[in-house]
Amino acid sequence: MFPFYSQRFFEQQYANMWGNRFEYRRNMQEVLPNVFLGPLQVARVNSTLHANKITMLVPVRTPSTARFLPVPKDQNGEFWPAFPVDIMHDQIMSWFYRVYLKVKEEVDKGGRVFIYCENGNGLSAAICVALVMDTRLYLPCGRH
Repeated sequence: MFPFYSQRFFEQQYANMWGNRFEYRRNMQEVLPNVFLGPLQVARVNSTLHANKITMLVPVRTPSTARFLPVPKDQNGEFWPAFPVDIMHDQIMSWFYRVYLKVKEEVDKGGRVFIYCENGNGLSAAICVALVMDTRLYLPCGRH
C-alpha cells in the first residue's frame, strides 16, 4: 500500500530535484527553436509576447475551455495571428499533423510560435510533445 502524499510534498520534491525550475511551469518556455509552451496567463500579457517576438499563437482548447481561451488582442485592439486548436472530447490525435504543418510554415518564415492551454501542461504540452517527437521539422534538409 502506498502512503498518501500531499501535493505540497510532490512540489517540494520536484523543487529539490530541479531547483527553482518548478516555477517555470508558470512561464513561457522554449521547447524547440522558435516554439514556446506555456499557460494562458502568459498569452494575456502583450509585453511578454512582444519581448519574445511571438508571431503566432496556438490556443489549444476544448468546448469547456474555449470560452475563456479566446485569441487575445494586442495593444492596438487587433487579434494576434492565431491557429486555434479546438479539440472535441478525445480527438487530439487528428490535430497533431495540422498543427505540425502550421507551426512548420510559421517557423520556416522566420516566425516564433506560442502554444498554450489553460495551465500550459495539458493539451498544449501534448501538442508540443508531438512536435518534439517529429525532429524532421527541425533538422536541416538531407539529415533525416
